Amino acid sequence: MEDKTPRNAFQGWETISASQEEWLAYEGRLKRVLDDESARIDSEIREKEARKEGQREGRKEVREEGREEGRKEGMVEFVLLFLKVRFPDYSLDAVSEKMMSIENLESLKELQKELFQVETWAEVKKLLERS
Repeated sequence: MEDKTPRNAFQGWETISASQEEWLAYEGRLKRVLDDESARIDSEIREKEARKEGQREGRKEVREEGREEGRKEGMVEFVLLFLKVRFPDYSLDAVSEKMMSIENLESLKELQKELFQVETWAEVKKLLERS
């Protein structure tokens, strides 16, 4: 086991006995080391804050996307239920697939309105081909 006390005392003695020029050089080096360490710590703090902000933004976006997806699924379910009651003899798979493929919520609302106004299954098919 190495005793660092004598070494520290000797280094302290060298510091005290140094000339003014050596003392200024020592202080300059010490300041540079402390400034570098401070800059490193500040950088780490900024990086952590940026990560936290990014995580908050990411969670916010995910929540909003989830809400929009939920509204979309609700609209599709409602239209499918309506069409199933109106046209019980037809498969609604194509309607469901088409509606779920529409990304824009406004476009989906427009298709929903149009589907509520159809009188025949041929009109449903025509709307799906057009959309």
